Amino acid sequence: MIGGLSWYVYALIILVAAVIAYLCVPLSIKLSVKLKAIDQPDKRRINATPTPRLGGIALFVGVAVTVGVLGLVAFFANDAITIKSLHSNINYPLVFLAALIMFTVGFLDDLFDFHASIKFAGQVVAACVATAGGILITRFGAPFISQTIELGWLAYPITILYLVAFVNIINLIDGLDGLAAGIVSISAIALVVLSLSRGAIDAAILGLALIGACFAFLRFNFHPAKVFMGDCGAQFLGFALGIVSLLSIARSPAVVSLLVPVVIAGIPVLDTLAAIIRRIHAKKPIYKADNEHIHHRFLDFGFGQRTSVLVMYAISALLALCSCLLVGYTGPIRIVVTIIIIAIVALLIWFLGLPKSVLRHYYYQRASKKGEDASEDADDEGTVASSSGAEAPSSPEADTLSSEAEE
Repeated sequence: MIGGLSWYVYALIILVAAVIAYLCVPLSIKLSVKLKAIDQPDKRRINATPTPRLGGIALFVGVAVTVGVLGLVAFFANDAITIKSLHSNINYPLVFLAALIMFTVGFLDDLFDFHASIKFAGQVVAACVATAGGILITRFGAPFISQTIELGWLAYPITILYLVAFVNIINLIDGLDGLAAGIVSISAIALVVLSLSRGAIDAAILGLALIGACFAFLRFNFHPAKVFMGDCGAQFLGFALGIVSLLSIARSPAVVSLLVPVVIAGIPVLDTLAAIIRRIHAKKPIYKADNEHIHHRFLDFGFGQRTSVLVMYAISALLALCSCLLVGYTGPIRIVVTIIIIAIVALLIWFLGLPKSVLRHYYYQRASKKGEDASEDADDEGTVASSSGAEAPSSPEADTLSSEAEE
């Protein structure tokens, strides 16, 4: 017995979710073709051939059916199965409705390509429904002290922001074949371990269903991918993963527990910040996609898709392990693990050259300004020389700067 349930029940959850998702993938491919939801190759996308993008249907059905059936069994089995929760006021039907809304927003976006503002509004609505169902960050605690702060009404906007951020973080990860499904699986494994250690069986069940569905989906999504999960899959996975993390953090300093999924997704978060700064300097809309994200960096270094994905799996697994140690230990060990996490992220950011993409536009602007100043100075000198009957000497430095500005 683990947390009140036999081990084979947990194994069965993974198996059932995997089988359902596996059987639904071919159906999602056929539906994608029928609805013409196909990702065509272009200069920004990685795929070389047209690929169906409604694979998220299989992920949603696999998780929803597995968790829903187990919940109904627990409800009607006269306490034969008891699903424990660290929260006493969770309205599970409302939480399921929130997940359905999030999936539907992604599904419609895959079909009609919504404007970013419309998609964001739908994400906020789904997150609001989840908070109404009792999914809340109610306390805030510092990592190295035991004191906690009750958030009160601030729990609602903070939780909404957290869930929406998680949705978009996982959406950002979905850039290479198999990357998002694998990262979510690794994150879910870490969260399941945390949930079982604390007796949060509802969180563990949802996490195990995510693992099973993602494992099955990878059979079709790993390079070369036969199907993409699309926004409906990425948004649902991010939302579900955020819910799992929130269900497992009760009775503990929230910020420490939240580091488990946040650290795993830390690199995409930093990549997102770099993208925002990069696009602001380039005077482009923040939501405007480009090809300077982390997975593009790996490809630029000469890694193939498979190698890039496997390397990012390994990095995520290492960060997940560090995060679990961060939650499980206090004092000097926690400090050492925190330093290791910071070092890993900093080294990876430096290796991938992410600061260069942020600073490039600033550098070019400076170079352009210097070139213009040098040109003006040369014009002034030329005017003086002309008035005195002499020719102004050319400036190699000015020529070089002007050439850089033109480039």
